[in-house]
Amino acid sequence: MLSYQLNIHDSPSIRALKISEGVSETSLEQTIGLSLISEYNTQLLNMSRGLQQNLDQKRNAQTEIKYLASFILKEPTDLNGTQGFLLTPEEATNLQNKYPQLNLTQKDGQTYIEKPRLEAFIESKKQDLAALNTDSEMASLQIQTVVDQRKQAITLLSNLIASRDETIMNIVRNIK
Repeated sequence: MLSYQLNIHDSPSIRALKISEGVSETSLEQTIGLSLISEYNTQLLNMSRGLQQNLDQKRNAQTEIKYLASFILKEPTDLNGTQGFLLTPEEATNLQNKYPQLNLTQKDGQTYIEKPRLEAFIESKKQDLAALNTDSEMASLQIQTVVDQRKQAITLLSNLIASRDETIMNIVRNIK
């Protein structure tokens, strides 16, 4: 009994596909082609999930930036040489709970956020958003590459099937 081992680096599910004598070459080619297409589909599904997560993170970052930037619209107050923004008790609680690293300032029983600290924090959030945008662009390029590979696999499989069909039809015509 003859046995063959095919190693296809792009498709773990058929990495060690073994066939024995009696399995047609056409059936093998179709199995490999369909397995490759299935692997590409799985990769695309996983990539699209990752892209959706990235999009959700970008939306959250944009919402946070808008929220934080809303404090800059307030009238600044002088806090011993540094400008700051007066916060309502609710705003102070929200900021302290969500962003404890902002270190709010207390003065005369009031809570303030220092302008330079807030601006630096907004800038770091913008940098995080820029990194997410870069990740999104890279993921889009990877998706396009996999789509192209999938398209090539489909074209190859279609051409193989068409070639086999044409060969069979020629044989039938010659027999007649």
